[in-house]
Amino acid sequence: SLAEKMFDVEKEIEKTTASIRKCTEAEQKVIDKTAAVVKKLEESGNKFEKTGDKINKVGNKITLGVTTPVIAAGAAIYKYSSDLTEAENETKEVFKNMSGDVLAWSETSLDKMGMARSTALDAVSLYGGMATAMGLTRKKATDMSKSLTELSVDLASFHNTSLDQASTALKSIFTGETETLKNYGIVMTEANLKAYALSQGIKTNYTEMTQAEKVQLRYNFVLNASKDAIGDYERN
Repeated sequence: SLAEKMFDVEKEIEKTTASIRKCTEAEQKVIDKTAAVVKKLEESGNKFEKTGDKINKVGNKITLGVTTPVIAAGAAIYKYSSDLTEAENETKEVFKNMSGDVLAWSETSLDKMGMARSTALDAVSLYGGMATAMGLTRKKATDMSKSLTELSVDLASFHNTSLDQASTALKSIFTGETETLKNYGIVMTEANLKAYALSQGIKTNYTEMTQAEKVQLRYNFVLNASKDAIGDYERN
């Protein structure tokens, strides 16, 4: 009958409605769970953001208060290391088979001369290059260059001048220029060199000497004239 058919339809509608309700409830649970997760993520995000701000602020303080000088010190150390490496390479090139002797000598430059190792190597290599260019053997150039580097420190200390001034004056041994040496009480005229050569039993006329012989004579003359200053840095 029609009533029975209507009853059956209503039952089907109720079943369908119940099924839809169940699906809706399940979906709602998923939605709720998703919303809860999102909320937690948002809360965590806020915390991380706040923490990040704090870290940035602390980082800025560290950078300004600590990191900057540390970086500066690191840069200075790197530069010194780089300069020292270059100085060592130059020393090896100038002194060749005698470079080991010079490098070992430079290890104590700070204690003996108050001179940084890289500075000492630069100075000794400059003298060494000039000495070998004038015809001196590697052995003589090595001994002379180390001695002149040490003497430059003593002259600067004894006469209260800068190390650069003393170093410039001692280059006169190779160039023959005499004016700068006068600041240290050394009058290295040709007449004085000839007289000194005779006093040392050297019979070769100064004008007939080779460049290497002239350099050796000037060197000995300057050492003799500087005997009061030698060792002054260490004494004082």
